[in-house]
Amino acid sequence: MSRHHPDLVMCRKQAGIAIGRLCDKCDGKCPVCDSYVRPTTLVRICDECSFGNYQNKCVVCGGEGISDAFYCFECTRLEKDRDGCPKIINLGSSRTDVSNLYADLLDLIMLTLLLFSVILPKENESYNAILAESWPGLALDWGIMWIEANL
Repeated sequence: MSRHHPDLVMCRKQAGIAIGRLCDKCDGKCPVCDSYVRPTTLVRICDECSFGNYQNKCVVCGGEGISDAFYCFECTRLEKDRDGCPKIINLGSSRTDVSNLYADLLDLIMLTLLLFSVILPKENESYNAILAESWPGLALDWGIMWIEANL
């Protein structure tokens, strides 16, 4: 995973006796180089990464581990299996961006609910008049955005 996502940070503490696990999505993948070819050496993780709720979690994505993790032959040959614990300890920018997207979507839903609570009691008036009354400049901004999007 770290080969394709350079912003991910591995733990790299001294490995203990705990065995690294992989989820069904990451099953068969080398945790260092993402190779599926010639799994050779069993992955060992540090005591902190295998303690409590972190026990039996995937070393790559943090999902529920179902199988043991192995380093591929090339990583074993290059001694990358001795660099320390390979568990990914941060989320990475792609998952952070998704969580920010959800927060923005929630803000948009709350704004929509607020506008509908203002619009629904006044069914006889036009929508633009209600928007102009409740939030000056909003109808103009939305109109400009609609025009720019459709050009």
